[in-house]
Amino acid sequence: MEKRWSYEYTVLIIHWFIWGFVAADRLLVAYLFPMILPALKMSFTQAGFLMSILGIVWGITAISGGGLSDKIGRKKIIIPATVIFSLTSWATGLARSFLQISFIRAIMGGAEGSYYPCAVATIAEEAKPSRRGLMIGLHQTGFPVFGLFLAPIYATQIASVYGWRWAFYLTLIPGIILAGVHWLLIREPKSTAERIEARKKGLAHKIVSEEGVHVTAGSVLKFRNIILSIFISICFMTWLWVFTSFGTLYLTKVQNMQMTTAGFVMSGWGIGGLIGMFLLSAISDRTGRRWTLFIGSVLGGLATLWFAFGGSSPTTLFCAMFFVGIFGSGVWPLFLSIIPSETVPFGLAGLAIGLPTGIGELIGAGVLPTVGGMLADAYGLGAAMILAGVSPLVAAVFALFMIETAPVKKAVLKTARA
Repeated sequence: MEKRWSYEYTVLIIHWFIWGFVAADRLLVAYLFPMILPALKMSFTQAGFLMSILGIVWGITAISGGGLSDKIGRKKIIIPATVIFSLTSWATGLARSFLQISFIRAIMGGAEGSYYPCAVATIAEEAKPSRRGLMIGLHQTGFPVFGLFLAPIYATQIASVYGWRWAFYLTLIPGIILAGVHWLLIREPKSTAERIEARKKGLAHKIVSEEGVHVTAGSVLKFRNIILSIFISICFMTWLWVFTSFGTLYLTKVQNMQMTTAGFVMSGWGIGGLIGMFLLSAISDRTGRRWTLFIGSVLGGLATLWFAFGGSSPTTLFCAMFFVGIFGSGVWPLFLSIIPSETVPFGLAGLAIGLPTGIGELIGAGVLPTVGGMLADAYGLGAAMILAGVSPLVAAVFALFMIETAPVKKAVLKTARA
């Protein structure tokens, strides 16, 4: 028991740090847009496109990388991906034009998109079923801690003293170190290790569901939860990337805040997200995934609209961002990781997680930030904030049709039927 516990948390801690640096590397550019846009002579629409191109490539590689990792193994995707996204984060600081920075960020999207489904599938398989939600929720807190709390403070402070390029240069070292630590300490999960071993011996390897049904990659889209997760992902990807693309600009251009004050306000999102991802995921282990997802989506959307229309006080806006984090960010592990991984056998978890991640990125992160930028150019930055706020409310409707997957809740329902 002690050995299992130790390894389970070793996997969690290493991936928590990697995922945190994925978030920071991806979001630094948005926090630094007030400096990058004039330096590279970019418009709001181009800023939105810069976020979109990363999302488009992320989406493609989340599906392909997740599916490929089911066949060749998780580690063969995770380690190269970590090295590449760290290198491209560093290279962002070298960009001298909109074309150059777009190309660099596209490569970054490919690496980060490949990493995510492989990492979550690994954690889901290694976690004890009764605390799978908690474990994945803890992993996901790396995003708000690094990307939404530390990154805006780090970016605005470093850029104010040394210039925006140095904020990117310094991100290379931790990523390379983490890739090496993963290679040394993390083994291939059982489901993919068995598949690799069977292929070496020339044997067929069937993936079977809990009901004893043979499941193939082609049948993953036949599961209702996967389809619903895709639609919810599109909504929340719209929310996240429109909000992060234009949130700092909204504070500096519309609310006339200094960069450092805007960084403080945006950091409230990270604090709330840290609490929400841990709390809502843990609660869902006991009360179920479906209702937790529905309530969190509604409250996340309302908190985002509060940010858009709640006045100009930095303290008030910080509080709004705190609740945006608790509920808006808090539900992400549910629809993007926990529910897909529990819906299919672990041997197909990479693809099951990759589909909502990938399609959500392609549409919600790939297209909608550019739409948000066009709305901002045409009607003002407030229009982009409204688009972000409405999206989680639409996701809440889809959440109502989810099939419950929490092991404890399923056992209770099964007992009640018997």
